[in-house]
Amino acid sequence: MPKPRNHYKYQYKIGNKIVHGGITKDLERREQEHQQKWPKGHIKQVGRKTTEGRCKEMGKRKRLYLKSLFLKNFFIPDSYCQMPFF
Repeated sequence: MPKPRNHYKYQYKIGNKIVHGGITKDLERREQEHQQKWPKGHIKQVGRKTTEGRCKEMGKRKRLYLKSLFLKNFFIPDSYCQMPFF
């Protein structure tokens, strides 16, 4: 049986500037949470709904890619890696 595609990839934008990105099951709730920090922003869905496993896999690939760009011992916080890698 296929796994449910119930996760959204998104970008949170203020104007045309992306200030955050990530994954969520509920875009409306997540937008309200972000608006507490960035009241003038809006959420934009990126791509189609996907599975939780696929989202985690994309996050791992992004972290590896970012680490390859920096020094071997350079620390990249997980919060920096929350935006999906496309």
